[in-house]
Amino acid sequence: MKKKRYLRIITAAIMTVMLGLVSGCGNGGAASDATAEGVTVKEGNTEGGTDGAVEDKPVRTVVFQTADSYAPTAYLNQDGKPAGFEVEVIEAVAELLPQYEFIIEAVPRESLDNNLLSRKADVIGFKMTKAVSETENFTAGKEQYDTIVERIFILAENVDEYHDVADFAGKTVYAFPDEENREGFPLNVYNAEHPDNPIHIEYISDPATCVNDLVTGKADGFTRSQPSVISYSERFGVELETAKVGATQIDGIFYKYRKDEDPQLIADIDGALKTLKENGTIDEIHGRLFYGTPWNFEGDISEWVHEHPEYLKESEY
Repeated sequence: MKKKRYLRIITAAIMTVMLGLVSGCGNGGAASDATAEGVTVKEGNTEGGTDGAVEDKPVRTVVFQTADSYAPTAYLNQDGKPAGFEVEVIEAVAELLPQYEFIIEAVPRESLDNNLLSRKADVIGFKMTKAVSETENFTAGKEQYDTIVERIFILAENVDEYHDVADFAGKTVYAFPDEENREGFPLNVYNAEHPDNPIHIEYISDPATCVNDLVTGKADGFTRSQPSVISYSERFGVELETAKVGATQIDGIFYKYRKDEDPQLIADIDGALKTLKENGTIDEIHGRLFYGTPWNFEGDISEWVHEHPEYLKESEY
């Protein structure tokens, strides 16, 4: 069952507006606004042909969905409520946009795109890059709010076995399903160049399966974002490490929408994200949940990586 989190519960409010009788001709009263919780009531413009009409503009409900089992990025907490980085960011966005009622849901990662397409969700946020979002049916927002730095996780006891991607040749590595057709994915590139001794790639994303198969020897590694090495070690009681073979992906993260979504909603959310970056809110959330790792690679990502080679080659956690 999907778990829902309501940022605002809009209760029915009854507003009684006492209109005085105005005598005489040509004495038009000034337009006035009255606002109830969740509803804006505005007196009609007599010049627009709606003499005396009252225009109700209800707050739009926006359903935001993220994944349900990827702590600390997005997950269901012990109370069964959505939690994590994605949830805290959209909560902060909602605080800046009172014209919308945001409903937050955490669902299986594999259902996100289908839910967006079938209008069960209006916005989704979970490691969505531009390449993943800009498709026939979907589009990405313009404002980056996170960066994915993905690497290969291994058992800590095997850390000295891997110094290059080639060290995984003939072994099994689990990768996100999105990686299967991603141009430039290092494991795919290696296999294309070494067809006689490839890396066995299976596209499995469930964290529990990845860790369990790593422990039992069914898998030799799995790809995941850098900060997860700590959270997974704590969550599953297994000492994990990142292989010192370089990052398998570095890219910006954006919200994902349907192609036919109202451009105003996208612009409003982008504007809120920009404010949260400028006032340090996203920095605070990311630093607190992701062990102080940097996120803001706006601009030339490759330039930042060139200046911080230790971020790719060393595991500093």
